[in-house]
Order: sequence, then structure tokens, then C-alpha cells
Amino acid sequence: MNYKNHTSLFKNPIRNNFIGDFFLGLPLRVRAFTIVFATLFYMAEAQTVEARRTGFAWINTENVTDTSFGSGFTMYSAAWPIFKNYPGAFNFQTGLGSSWLTTQRTGTEPVDFYTTIEGGLGWWGDTRFATETPKFIMGGVSHNFFAWANGTGAGQSDMLPNGQRDWSTPGGKYGVAQLSNRLLWAPDGLNMAQGLSGELLGYGYTPLPITDPMTETAGVNIVTGNQCWTLFMNATNFKGPISFFLPTFWTKPVLENPSLEGLYFDTRPSDPNVGLGVEQADFPAIISTDASGNHFAKIERIQFPESGSNNSFVINQVTAYSQNALWNDMNAWFSGGAAVQPGINSTGILNLDFVDNGGAMIGEISQVAPDDLNHEIDLTYIENVQQSNDVMGFEFDLNIVEKSNGIFTLPEYFRLDTDNKWRPIDEAAVPTSTSLLTTNVPTTPRSEIPYLTPMEPDCLFQDPSGPWQSPGPTAGPFTADLGDGTTVTYYWYRFIDSACCYSCQSS
Repeated sequence: MNYKNHTSLFKNPIRNNFIGDFFLGLPLRVRAFTIVFATLFYMAEAQTVEARRTGFAWINTENVTDTSFGSGFTMYSAAWPIFKNYPGAFNFQTGLGSSWLTTQRTGTEPVDFYTTIEGGLGWWGDTRFATETPKFIMGGVSHNFFAWANGTGAGQSDMLPNGQRDWSTPGGKYGVAQLSNRLLWAPDGLNMAQGLSGELLGYGYTPLPITDPMTETAGVNIVTGNQCWTLFMNATNFKGPISFFLPTFWTKPVLENPSLEGLYFDTRPSDPNVGLGVEQADFPAIISTDASGNHFAKIERIQFPESGSNNSFVINQVTAYSQNALWNDMNAWFSGGAAVQPGINSTGILNLDFVDNGGAMIGEISQVAPDDLNHEIDLTYIENVQQSNDVMGFEFDLNIVEKSNGIFTLPEYFRLDTDNKWRPIDEAAVPTSTSLLTTNVPTTPRSEIPYLTPMEPDCLFQDPSGPWQSPGPTAGPFTADLGDGTTVTYYWYRFIDSACCYSCQSS
């Protein structure tokens, strides 16, 4: 039962359609001096202000008009460190090649309507034990972020003053159930093998009829369907189903607004035109001015792995599925028919090509506060390009982008030109009066606050009659080294199928 989660990924796969408190301790007088000194220092460097670099690359596949292919998708996404060194969670959140799966619309949705499965590889503000290597989350979003579920025991959570999760507010922490007992899913994301540099992770979702439909939900006359959207992965050391979103995760908002009944993933098919892209939600940066009042910026240098002489692969082999692929046979089996054998029905598979040479891209550098300085980056040095029918990535202008030891490194310094666009410049062109050359982009230490569950005696939330204690675990405790500097202590429980209880902390 003690399975470690050292998820190393594979590279260059063949097509394989699968569903498969120092300051507080100072004397008061010393603290006062420190505050005054810090203020004087800031005034001397007042032209340097906190900023952020954001961006998005849209990736397009051919349009699918056959709505029968509404049973999810799979894809392969490259994994690599976006920065040479992890800068800390503050002002840093980005995905790598990612997906946004949404429902097919009925025409009865309210104007303000949002629900997705939008996880993937990346780093987030609540990635507690992050490293340079990305992690993976499921990222299910119920009605307009009513709650979100990132994996087993992981999701939306209020925080206590001591930095621990508030288990008295479930949020999305109970939104996912685990199927496989061959993989550990830590609360801040599924670990990948350290040291990745462009290897590909295959993943995707399809609904399975694991639960029974419900005519009542929480004692209310609200229907909850039996579409259990299941995460499948394909990696070097794991291939198959991992976990699924509980149908009630989607319908809980309906209990507060019955007009939303029937609009969510528990009953609705998915839109076969899956949103794909790379979302750079927040990168740390700084902005300054020279002696003449011209604006300059410095960012953490973004990097990509080398796939070709001037390009980097990001996403490939996007596939959409219909109910013929797996749902129909699984439903017949669970209704008393023959057991489903390995493999899927080829009539339920639709391989998608990229079109329009990939899509579009935008980048911005903006001052954090006040936010009146916000301008686009001239991105002529990087372009998202369709590299074959089923491979999407980026190409680089090697006159601006550095290439060394299999890594493309993007520019660090920018000047705001008279047309209000940021353009990259060499370090030698940065005026010394900006102080950018001697000022580092802000970083923050990684949090080492452990994740605790109600099984732990020092967890502030205890419920003796709750599922953690009654009926309690069927096996454990076990421990495993997750490879990111943390050790997880876990137990096995049996509910609908199986799920895990975790205590995760730094080694």
C-alpha cells in the first residue's frame, strides 16, 4: 500500500489515444530604527516599484461541429521549469500548456455563467511546497467559482490565522474521489519528477457512470446526474484512471438556485471545442525610470526547453471523445452486461489538428499600485506556431532570445517606447540611473507550513463523528517521500471507492 508519487514523465510519445520571527523578536528601539532606515532606503530607490508581467497564448484546433463528441478530451502537455529558480508563491501563478473544458450550452444559462475543468501543469498561489518543477491540479470550477476542486482532499479552502486550512468550511476539499491506489495526490498538487525539461504528460477527462443518478440532492428535489468526470493520465510509471469529480460538486450551487438545475457536468456533455492555451497569470517584475523620466522594466527570465533549433513543443495530440469511446460499454457493464475489456471503441475517437498556425498571443507589464502604468509587450521575439498537424509550440528569434544547454531564455530588460509598447533591450542599454541592474526582482520564501487534516491532534478542526474518525481509515499510516522536499503521511479510507487522508509537511 506504500506507493510513492515519483511521477516521471515520458518524452516524444507515439500517438496513443488513451483514456487511459526575526523582526518581532527585536527590541522596540531597534525595530524603530529599522523602520526609519528602511524608509530612507526606499526613498533613495523610490523610482523602482513593484510590477507584474502577465500574458496569454491562445491555441486553436479545428472546429468540431459534431456535438456527439461531448465526452471529454485527452492531450499531451510539456513539463519544464518556467524559471531557473522558483521565486515563491507571491506574485507568481502560471500554467504551462493547459485546457479549459466546459459544458455544451442549453440556451437557458444565465448571462453570468461559468463552469469548467481547467487544471493542468503549473504553479499557483496556493502551491505550498513548490519547486522549479511544475505540479498538476484538476481545477474543477463549479458555478462562477462557488467552489473549486483541485484533487483528492484539495480545493477551495478558508485559511486560519496560523496558516492552516479551515476544515469547517468544506469548499472544494471534498469535491474529488480517488480511484487508483497506485498514486499519491498531495493537497497542493500531483508531483512530477524533479528535473523535467520538456517531457510530455498525457492527461484528459471523460465521464464514467460510477455513481447512481439521484432524484434528490441533500434532501431537496434537485436531480444530480451520474456523470463522474474521470481524470486519466499517461506517464512513464502510471497509465489509467486516477480520480473523478463527485457529481454533487457540480450541483451544490443548484441547492441555492434551483433555476440552474441541469446545466452542469453531472448531466451535460462537454463542448468538443476545448479551450487550449498558456496562461501566465502573474510573474514578478519591477519598473523604474531613468534620469529623463523614461520607463524601464525588469522581469524574471522566462525559459523554454529546446525541441528544435529555434522551437519548443508545448501541446500535442488533442483528441475528443463521444460516448461510444467508453461510456456506453461501461454503462452496459454496470447495468449487468459484460465486463469492459481494456481499450476503447475507435468509433468514439476524434483526433484534432491545430489550425490558423496556432492562435494568438499577448503579454503585458504593469505597475502593481497604482495600476495606471499598464502596457503591452512587443512579442516579436516569440511566436506560437503550429509545428505539425498535431504539435503546437513556440518559435524564437535567436537574435533576441538566448539559447544555451538546451534552454531558450527570454529577455530580462524592457524599455517603454513612445508608442507605449515594452520592447526588449540588452543589459548594456539599461541606464544605471534606473537602479534595475542592482535591484533584484522580488522573491518570497517557500511556505513550510504543513498540511494537516482532522486526523492530526494539532489540527484545530476536530469532528469525532466525521468521516475522518468514524468509521475511520481501513489502513495506515504510511509515509512517502514526494521528491519536492516533503514527506506525506497518509491513510486509506473506503467511501464510494477509495480516498486518501493526508498530512503533508516539509522534510
